[in-house]
Amino acid sequence: AVSYMHSPLLDAISAAAIQTCRQFHPQSISNTSWSLARLGLMDRPLLDALASEAIRKSSQFACQDLSNTVWAFASLDIYNSPLLHALSEASLTHLAQFSPQDLANSVWSFATLQYWHTPLLHAIAAPSILTISHFEAQNLSNTAWSFASLAFAHRPLLDVISAAALRNMRVLSAQDLGNLAWAFATFGFAHEPLLQSISAASLSIIGELSPQGQANIAWSLAVFAVSHTPLLHAIA
Repeated sequence: AVSYMHSPLLDAISAAAIQTCRQFHPQSISNTSWSLARLGLMDRPLLDALASEAIRKSSQFACQDLSNTVWAFASLDIYNSPLLHALSEASLTHLAQFSPQDLANSVWSFATLQYWHTPLLHAIAAPSILTISHFEAQNLSNTAWSFASLAFAHRPLLDVISAAALRNMRVLSAQDLGNLAWAFATFGFAHEPLLQSISAASLSIIGELSPQGQANIAWSLAVFAVSHTPLLHAIA
């Protein structure tokens, strides 16, 4: 996607959208919310209007509409409890049809906003386990990070994420590695083959690791008393 900012045009679109928002179909609500988030536009009058319509029409939302809308509000760091409740309740009836991207985006969004919905988290875990082989690398790390951020331990999900991460170690980014290490250490889920693999992969791209990523991995190794001297020397 290409991001292009043209303020006069965006202002005109916003004004027109606010006036006609009640006529928006679910996909229009979702696409408009996603576009604002993609552009980083904190247009509160329009976002408030979109949230109201999303709440009113949430039962009509398709899978991608639900995941894109909650992703948009999380990306803009807007905590709207009635909206989150409506989207989470609507998602419960569609999760079996969610794509791996929809599942990962949804749980990341709820975790980013620290919105706890126990039935939804259980419900997201089940199809994630079944489709984990289709998760992209970032989806794996984001899912692990999200469940850890919400302190919601789901051992069967962690087991399949760790196995999938080991299979995909060569394509995990620096941020993916840091997030995975932090998530498993936060849960106290000791998986030495995974941590050793993360350490070796991190050493090969040490220059790409952010200070936070380096700290996350070093802390994770310390939590489990796992020694990887070359990586620790490189971080130091």
